[in-house]
Amino acid sequence: SRDFSINALALRVTAPGEMIDPCGGLQHLHAGMLELCAEEAISEDPIRALRAIRIATQFDLKLSALLIQTLRAQVPIELISRERVRDELFQLCALKNPTPALQLMFEFEMLPKTLKIAHNHIFDIAILTEERDSRQRSIRTIQHLARIMELLSNDVNLESAAQATLGLLTWSLGRFRPGIDAYLSEEIVLDRTRRSLIVLYAFLYSIITSASEHPQSGVRHSIEQQREFFQEIGENLRLSRDELSSFDHWHAGRLKLSQPPDPSQGDLFTYRYFRLVGEHGVGAVLIMLADELAQQVTPPRAEYWSSRVELARSMLEGWFEKFESLIEPTTILRGDEVMALTGELPGPEIGKILESVREQQVLGVLSTNEQALLFIKQNYGPGRSEA
Repeated sequence: SRDFSINALALRVTAPGEMIDPCGGLQHLHAGMLELCAEEAISEDPIRALRAIRIATQFDLKLSALLIQTLRAQVPIELISRERVRDELFQLCALKNPTPALQLMFEFEMLPKTLKIAHNHIFDIAILTEERDSRQRSIRTIQHLARIMELLSNDVNLESAAQATLGLLTWSLGRFRPGIDAYLSEEIVLDRTRRSLIVLYAFLYSIITSASEHPQSGVRHSIEQQREFFQEIGENLRLSRDELSSFDHWHAGRLKLSQPPDPSQGDLFTYRYFRLVGEHGVGAVLIMLADELAQQVTPPRAEYWSSRVELARSMLEGWFEKFESLIEPTTILRGDEVMALTGELPGPEIGKILESVREQQVLGVLSTNEQALLFIKQNYGPGRSEA
């Protein structure tokens, strides 16, 4: 009645030296093979199909011929409760390197059923097309993302980061390891970390954005349509409100980072970026770096990659090292003071004025209440110059 033979091993309490092994699990373990306990094991509980992929990846096991045949037989994953599918998928995404598992999901055409979405043509394109298509790009994205998160974790082996492209990233972003490690390890809901959710989002992002624009799709999906795909997938997986919000913010952050900042803005781009996406901006930076590396098989041009790493550095520096001065500057002006100088303006207008003061603080133009009051008089007061 167990799923796999290596999970059907036991020792007798009364005779610890006696192995109970009804399905040949010990032999399979020595051979590095994952085998079913019975032919009907997966049909009795289809969630075992996802579990097989996770266990094989986690322990570097080969799939047996019977297991491969069973997985190719169109396992009815869509009939499993969404909560069980979600939990198994998150365990898969939590692997140190989930890339082989996601490749196997492509190989056995499990994605549409696992995600249970109506827009299967996106995944049909991802499954059918070749080397430079959305399928390969999505796999490369997760490969790079896993490597980036490993290099920016507290227990990184620095000798493994000597390769030029990632070496620059390690050298430029290494000082943010404690903050990034804590950020990724945080549980959004019980037993589901931000790291796993970022892996899932990045995987879906690379599929949706590239497959949506593939010639075979016949249509270019708008940003809003892409957002709807994310929401549909998230709701089908019974994600929490906070997790769905993370999807939205990471999407917005990734789009914002795709627009090169104006050098004349200085820190204003960083401020506006985090005002838009908040703490999710850290995750969007990691996703951006992985996606940049995944867009082509060869490493990006050194000059371009250097500019993207520098953008990432400035964003992470703002969040982890300059938060109080750059992201949440000290309040030097109150709403009632604005109203006293400008008259009875609607609430949203007062908010815009206060926001303009904060931006001037970020730029270093304003730092005291007196300066802020003068700024309001000159720019928003009744006697201001219309020029």
